[in-house]
Amino acid sequence: MKKILLLTGFLLAGLMPLRAQTIAEAVNSVPNLSTLNAALQASGLDETLDGEGPFTLFAPNNSAFNALPFNLTEALLTDPDGVLSDILLHHVVSGSTLSGDLTDGQQLVTLAGQNVLISIEGASISVDGAGIVVANSELDNGVIHVINAVLVPETTTIFDVVEQSPDHNTLQAALEASGLDEDLSESGAFTLFAPTDEAFDNLPEGLLDDLLADPEGALADILLYHVANSIALSGDLVNEQTIQTLAGETISISTTGGNVFLNDAQVTTADIVTINGVVHVIDAVLVPEDQEEPTLMEVLSGTGVHSTLVTALEASGLDETLSGPGTFTVFAPSDAAFLSLPDNLLNAFLTDPEGVLTDLLLHHVVGEELVGSELTDGLILQSLFEQSIEVGLEGSTISLNESADVSLANFQASNGVMHLIDGLLIPETTTIFDVVEASEDHNTLEAALLAASLDETLSGSGAFTLFAPTDAAFDNLPDGLLDDLLADPDGDLASLLLGHVIDGVVLSDDLEDEQQVTLLNGDIVTVSISAEGVFIDDAEVTVVDIVTLNGIVHVIDAVLGVEIELPTIFEIVQDSEIHNTLEAALVAAELDGTLSGEGEFTLFAPTDEAFDALPENLSTAHR
Repeated sequence: MKKILLLTGFLLAGLMPLRAQTIAEAVNSVPNLSTLNAALQASGLDETLDGEGPFTLFAPNNSAFNALPFNLTEALLTDPDGVLSDILLHHVVSGSTLSGDLTDGQQLVTLAGQNVLISIEGASISVDGAGIVVANSELDNGVIHVINAVLVPETTTIFDVVEQSPDHNTLQAALEASGLDEDLSESGAFTLFAPTDEAFDNLPEGLLDDLLADPEGALADILLYHVANSIALSGDLVNEQTIQTLAGETISISTTGGNVFLNDAQVTTADIVTINGVVHVIDAVLVPEDQEEPTLMEVLSGTGVHSTLVTALEASGLDETLSGPGTFTVFAPSDAAFLSLPDNLLNAFLTDPEGVLTDLLLHHVVGEELVGSELTDGLILQSLFEQSIEVGLEGSTISLNESADVSLANFQASNGVMHLIDGLLIPETTTIFDVVEASEDHNTLEAALLAASLDETLSGSGAFTLFAPTDAAFDNLPDGLLDDLLADPDGDLASLLLGHVIDGVVLSDDLEDEQQVTLLNGDIVTVSISAEGVFIDDAEVTVVDIVTLNGIVHVIDAVLGVEIELPTIFEIVQDSEIHNTLEAALVAAELDGTLSGEGEFTLFAPTDEAFDALPENLSTAHR
């Protein structure tokens, strides 16, 4: 294990310029640590790690920071001397500790004054659950271990801010009464608009007592109207913007004279950054106006994390369905969930919004309203795509088809309820092989794919582009070649077929003249685009952009990877049963050699019947 970790350390060192001597210089030189580098420089801790030391740095890579809740890193960078500094110090241990010095169950004290736990299982070492992916990069003032997650210390949360404030005693009591103090103390990414004690004092007489008498009902509703399930820094707030709250209703933003207002409440202190979000202090309690409950489309449009879903619904026309009458449950994938699709596949779906995209979206909608408490373990739902969705329940986590979890439940709307989910529900629908199988012009290709067992590949998940030769294209192969290929299905046939597939989605608009494309068998083909059409080597693309769940099909009129020698004009005449007289005439005139050689000719070929129709003795007169 030690040899493996040392090797990875050397690999990391190999990415660093030779001038990197200190931990700070090393971090600054590695592109995959650029977010950490920016954070260290913002907080001034780069100077510490440039000093004598020695130190051990558990360095989160860029992917680790990207896994933090959306916008949290940006918020932390606005307060580099506060929570950000606490987090960074929690990644540094005094002394130089190599991986071989670490033991299972060991506790290390970080410069933040808190412990981190070392766990070792086989060849894997983790620090508070974050795996060490590159170990033992030794520098003059210590050692770096790259980790795949950010270590989060016990530090200030949103509720801590409220609890420590002398101006928010009423808000603290209200949050504790409703149980929301726990939610605002946990991991996440929230924005709290925090009314002061004076703001609560300005409520109509008796209203606060009435609210406190119903802590899990009316009070919770009012408090949730002060919380957004995302981070909204003051710089993100613009005039006439609306923010969706956890109460399912929106707050209107207005700006004037450099001041920011939420409904009629003014932000008096902005951007108090915490480990789980940001707090803005306001001078009035936000009370939802009596208004018509929004539709599901209005709810989705206001969350701030469903822009991709909204675009897809509008492209498919399903936005009208979710804006109209009815009762629906929408399992709404976040923008991050759509990022899990293979590159360019979503763009492909959007080129065919009434096809596969509609199927995908319909599989996220159920034709009845089901709140979170009704989603019980083992429940089978029927989506509007008429396929089943199985509900799983483990603890408080609701899962759907074992592929997506409900992140936030119960966004109420006038025509149903929306639950935010962290993944996509993929229906059984058209794949690349389904297109081939359903085509009347691709029987030979279908048989070849089945023989080579590539039908399973082109029916599975992924993102492929298939250039699909027609039956006529296979008929033009030299005699006996197709039979020879079918006799070796796992060898030459499979190689030939893989020479028609790209690993990735390539739409027709992505093709460029003289572009070279690598196919799955390693062959490289050249794209040619002219007024005559689009060609892949010598094969013309006759039908483009047939969109499927796992990629794209383009129809072509020739088989790629096979050189076909075309007959000469004279050979065509020779092989014709109705051009015997023309053949004899060409030979007699010594034109057979010309029409068998190089050149570009057009021959208007009279049939034997045409020669027979000539006047008698005319052929003799022309000798």
